[in-house]
Amino acid sequence: MHYVLRAHPDGEGAWRYEAPPLVADELRRLVKQRWTPAFADAISRDLARRHLPLLVDTGGQPSAETQQILSHCTNAILLSHTPALLEPWRAMVDHQAIPLLADLHSIRGGEPTLDDGGTTLRGSIRGLGPDETPVSPCLDPLIERLDALCRFDRAVLRRRHAALTELELIDLEGLIGHLPAHSMPERPWTPDEIPTLLGELDPGRPLAVYGIGPTWLYGALAVYTAPAPIELFQVALGWVAPPPLVLGGQPDPARLQVQRYTSAAAITRLQFTIPSGYLDYEACQAHPLSAPAPERDRAVILDGKLPLWLYAALSRAYNDALWLAIREPRSEAARAVVIASRDSDHPVGALVALPEDTLAKLT
Repeated sequence: MHYVLRAHPDGEGAWRYEAPPLVADELRRLVKQRWTPAFADAISRDLARRHLPLLVDTGGQPSAETQQILSHCTNAILLSHTPALLEPWRAMVDHQAIPLLADLHSIRGGEPTLDDGGTTLRGSIRGLGPDETPVSPCLDPLIERLDALCRFDRAVLRRRHAALTELELIDLEGLIGHLPAHSMPERPWTPDEIPTLLGELDPGRPLAVYGIGPTWLYGALAVYTAPAPIELFQVALGWVAPPPLVLGGQPDPARLQVQRYTSAAAITRLQFTIPSGYLDYEACQAHPLSAPAPERDRAVILDGKLPLWLYAALSRAYNDALWLAIREPRSEAARAVVIASRDSDHPVGALVALPEDTLAKLT
């Protein structure tokens, strides 16, 4: 029971391997940011108050910011396609006296090796690119060591987290009514399961949502439970509620930028970008973000790399649209998942294409 924390602002993430290459390139251009002391401070604070074991991805370039983040970690794994690039990282790990679990070389061809199976695993891994399968005799011993560090009884951990909220908990990775248990990436949620999930719940029912699930699933639950309280479990923050928003207020482009694309088909696509690469939840509670005013006579598609708590807030803000959808970047075509609807032609759970006359403006 652990999560990967992308502790760098360069826009990389698991979605980079899950989305089609052209979509991944488009999204990375939108979200890529530079390191700043404020970003490093925020990530360091998140690490210090984590609620779960974390695998922390600091990116590939050593810097004062990565050194600060490393100081909050308990162990290290080094991996590079060029072994010489690891020297400054080795020096940083050694300086901070952090145990080094593995020192590995990524190769494109040839036979991967396990050169040293001692305290620090040393060897090479092949197949770390998109659409490839990693191969190495280092993998099994590395996974065993990570498992020993991250092993917690999931049921015990869940009970501890459940005790921190007063709302009824729904576990997206457990059994829910007639639905099977889900896990990522082996058994992911699919859009057509949304109506079944909502059918197991009472509308307007207060909920605490726990576990890994896609953005559009969290959005659908946020809409379905409105106006009752909803809380989402975040690995650094614990339980959080959707923050308030100022709809139609003065834009705040330093914190959240919005591009509004309108289609002749009465669809508005709102594409959100976080300029700093990080949004502080507590600051958004104290000083609400601004978002465009709702349009009841149009459909709305929400788009962008955002925290789940912000998507929950936006979903509730625009739930009175003709129909409301959240973009699904993993699909080959540019599509979105409908999470709320007043239009029988676009039911909840349907996949809709992003209008071509809104996509053309990206170029």
